[in-house]
Amino acid sequence: MSECGPSAYFALSIIDALLCRYGSSALNVLVVLQREMLEARPVSFQVIEADLVREACYHVIGSACMTLIKAKDLFEQVAVVNMAGSYLQNEFEIFNGQQGERHPALVLALRRAVWMLGKLVKAEVSEEGSSSMKERSTDFSPLHSTLVPLIYSALEFPVIAVQVAAAASLVIEPEDSDDWFDRTSLLLPQGDLQAFLPAICATILKVSSAEDNLEVKNVSVRMLRGLASQIDSKNDQGSSFFQFLLPTISSLWLIIGSERRLQVSLLHLILDSSNEDVMRVNPDVFCQIIEAALAQDVLNEASTPAGGGSVILMETAADLWLKLLSSASSVEKHSTLFARILASLRISRGPRETLLRVFEAYLLLGGFEFCQHLITEISFLLSNSCREMNLRELRWSLNICEVSLALGPAEVYDKFAGLLMVATAHVMLHKAGDTVAAALFSCLAGLTFLIGSEEPILGILAEVNKQEGANLSLEQLLDVWLETWDACLTLERRRINCLGLARLLGCGSPALAQRMSVVLNFLVDFNGEELVEEERTRTSSTSLQICRKQLWRRSYVQEGGLAAFFRSMMEMGRLNALNKYGEEGKAFFDENIKSVDPQLMSQLA
Repeated sequence: MSECGPSAYFALSIIDALLCRYGSSALNVLVVLQREMLEARPVSFQVIEADLVREACYHVIGSACMTLIKAKDLFEQVAVVNMAGSYLQNEFEIFNGQQGERHPALVLALRRAVWMLGKLVKAEVSEEGSSSMKERSTDFSPLHSTLVPLIYSALEFPVIAVQVAAAASLVIEPEDSDDWFDRTSLLLPQGDLQAFLPAICATILKVSSAEDNLEVKNVSVRMLRGLASQIDSKNDQGSSFFQFLLPTISSLWLIIGSERRLQVSLLHLILDSSNEDVMRVNPDVFCQIIEAALAQDVLNEASTPAGGGSVILMETAADLWLKLLSSASSVEKHSTLFARILASLRISRGPRETLLRVFEAYLLLGGFEFCQHLITEISFLLSNSCREMNLRELRWSLNICEVSLALGPAEVYDKFAGLLMVATAHVMLHKAGDTVAAALFSCLAGLTFLIGSEEPILGILAEVNKQEGANLSLEQLLDVWLETWDACLTLERRRINCLGLARLLGCGSPALAQRMSVVLNFLVDFNGEELVEEERTRTSSTSLQICRKQLWRRSYVQEGGLAAFFRSMMEMGRLNALNKYGEEGKAFFDENIKSVDPQLMSQLA
């Protein structure tokens, strides 16, 4: 067969036809003729005859691999694989030393052969794909050990179509996966990942930048995601490997341009594979990518009916932004991103809830002075849009108000008055739920404590009654407030509620005097919880939780403790009741003090 180009071509074409027609039954013919096929090296043929023979050989290899996927005979698999590997390796060496265009039919046949080699190997891989670094086995099948290095050789083939086919054949994806969020894996050669990680990264960038083609970019992103899936970011070695991947990720981000689906896929790669240590060491890379994902053209597109891809990109970028801030101890290296918050919040279809959480993180980490120039604009935006918010967005808006009150001067209340009025209407009239109610009453408690008067709460109730046609009283508000105590899940919120209710008692409020026993019971419970929680969470809090705890201690610390503060408010309440309501008011106040359980009162000693 090696003496005549046409006869070799026709013989190989017949074998290809037999494989396509009879499948595994024709494999024996190929095994018997493998030596003749290997000797059919068209080196001395004319160019046309050489390409015809090569094309026929490629088709035979592709058909054989397709047949072997269903075959069970290990001898047939190993024999055919060895033949195909030897032939293609020689072909790659010949072609890599040549210049010039290749015939499209020849390229198509080689591309199919490479693709089917990958399919053959992946047929042996479980549905979960290849394992992570931590779980990778050193026992590779004969197919894997022979074909995977061959496919990686095809990545160096000087034709972009073959490179793309090789890259795509290495990627393992669940058949029913969603392309936006799928957990991709990658076929890897035998050996240590660290040894060939640089070569794979270089190949990904080479393939993606060789041609401005969506398919090429898509394959590059999928290949990088598959590579990242091999890294266990929970251990130190995985962190160092992902850190090595960051320049490749950053470069690929620039290459893929404005392809929203690919941008989202790349952001999910970063979100899933990065950990706090990597983010803390390389904040600039993450900031640049997030800033690009929230660029003005993305925001403009997200505002249009056809901007669904940009909306998803914003959501993913906001999740990554929040994760980045959660790993930080300060905002000095994240200040360039801060300007994107306001513009992003103005997009009605955008991830408002996550962006509100991001702004709260900036408040906690950077302080009131850092965020002061945006407080006015954001509070105005929240007050105007809070009627259209869902309950989760309303809750995080109230959290921003709560932190702002703890950080800033009491006058900051004026900026959030509209928000507090709408939230009060939701809680009192529309049953907004415990989480929103807990956030609202924490804001009202902080406001009462800072101003030292019940007037802001009475003003909010009057405005709600006016706009909603309701008839809400302070007594009704206090009943709902006290019922919400169990929804205050953090000690910080329980502390500010105790302080706010105590300050309201100090205003001489008859409504709160009637409920003094309930408030005092909450205070006693809080004191016991604080001692236990202090020991339990000293080393288990995140950086944002630590900032919140420190802020509350600075803003709401009381000399002598909470019990001493409550005693002083009781005495102040008696005096204010006398000034406001005369002797009758003071007597009513004293009567309610006497009705408190003596054991509870002893806790104030």
